Amino acid sequence: MKRKFIKKTGFALLLFLTVLICGSIFVYADETKNEKIVYDFYEDGSGKDIISDEVNLNDKNNIAKDKNYYRYNSESNLYRSVNMKISQVGVDLIKEFEGCSLTAYKATSSEQYYTIGYGHYGADVSAGMKITQKQAEDMLKSDLVRFEKNVNDFLSQYSITINQNQFDALVSFTYNLGNIWKKYDTFDLKTYLINGVSKYSDEQVTAAFTRWNRAGGKVLEGLTRRRKAEASLFLHGNTDDCTCSESYAGYYVCTAASALNIRNGHGGSIIGTIPSGAEVYVSKADGHWAHITYKGIKGCASLKYLKKQKAKQVSAMSGVKLAGRAGDALRINWNTNKSASGYIIEQYKGGKWTRIARIANNNTKTYRVERLTCSTTYKFRIRGFNFEHNKPIYGSFSYVSGRTNPKVVTGLRIGGKAKDALRINWNKVNGASGYIVERYDNGRWIRIARIADVNTQTLRISKLKTNTTYKFRIRAFDFDGKTPLYGATVGITGRTQP
Repeated sequence: MKRKFIKKTGFALLLFLTVLICGSIFVYADETKNEKIVYDFYEDGSGKDIISDEVNLNDKNNIAKDKNYYRYNSESNLYRSVNMKISQVGVDLIKEFEGCSLTAYKATSSEQYYTIGYGHYGADVSAGMKITQKQAEDMLKSDLVRFEKNVNDFLSQYSITINQNQFDALVSFTYNLGNIWKKYDTFDLKTYLINGVSKYSDEQVTAAFTRWNRAGGKVLEGLTRRRKAEASLFLHGNTDDCTCSESYAGYYVCTAASALNIRNGHGGSIIGTIPSGAEVYVSKADGHWAHITYKGIKGCASLKYLKKQKAKQVSAMSGVKLAGRAGDALRINWNTNKSASGYIIEQYKGGKWTRIARIANNNTKTYRVERLTCSTTYKFRIRGFNFEHNKPIYGSFSYVSGRTNPKVVTGLRIGGKAKDALRINWNKVNGASGYIVERYDNGRWIRIARIADVNTQTLRISKLKTNTTYKFRIRAFDFDGKTPLYGATVGITGRTQP
């Protein structure tokens, strides 16, 4: 009986232990399966889990010490207001590396919330959520207030003085990593700022930034680039670490088999995709990575799968010539330019070229330039224009020049009479070269004088008949190169004496 009791008791105990162990296993497995990683955007930053080898996340004593722990000397060559604001330079740096997604996404499935816009993450972002570019800009502007405060609080706590580009770099750094100034007791960049950055070399400061380039246990190229750009902005006031060239700028077509990933930097996290065959704009590239814009998303993509589109070109104008003249106008003609949607005409005046006409119809082939001055040479140029992706493109200029006709002769009058002669007088025509005088005889006008001296203002016409009425007309003449120019004629009638 005792053995049977012991046997039953032993079996029950074994069953109890088995259930207990298995129950524990099942609970652990369920918890692991349903576990979600929770980040605080304003504390952990857009990067969420970026870390440096400098800090120990498991160190519970890793809290900020009193400022007397550090030594500090003010740097008189710097300045800082109590509440600094990030400048557009800093905002542009953040935008470049965060990229912009107008549709909510999860960088990893383990994240509790979604991300949207320029790295904005939190419970206010839901699956399938879409925003406009303006909303993304407004979100970024609102989020930056918190990160500006993080930096300002730290600087004020230790009476640190910095300039604008340094502040911009620190806000970008904080936006990506969160409020590490409060989160961690010591790390090199914090120490350098408290001690005074002038005590450290550029290499040391750059290294202090670039140590924060790890996520998921790996060094990420995109983070390294961002840290170098922030360091460059901090030290030199620019973000020239990126070696990408604008010579690659233009429109490209995605040649990937299905889609091409968009990343938030060279080799950074995926923030979107470009479908095969889609057209994107590339602002700059380095032969491997291209800075692209696609449907509101700004980021980087592999240049290997992007083929540059042949840029639309506007051909040079042909047949440009001066086709008509007047004393106050010139007419320009040209051939139709099939590669253009219209034409731009400019006139050289006051020492510079000034646009005088924009012709939106490419079938137009002539233009009259008015309100000009007589006997004056003018220079013009014309080129075709068109549009590519709503941006204007232009052809090369073709040039033409021309001189207006002389003024009409004024003050024409009979200045003297005789039985066989008449004298006509007139006023001088400034700018002209001379005058042509004609007499009406037997139903037609016959030239009777060509006066090559513009200062001559009189002509005696002899060998006329007594007591006879005669008609005369006069006009000024000039030259445009070898081309003769004539003003309008003006006439007069006179009668010889009996």
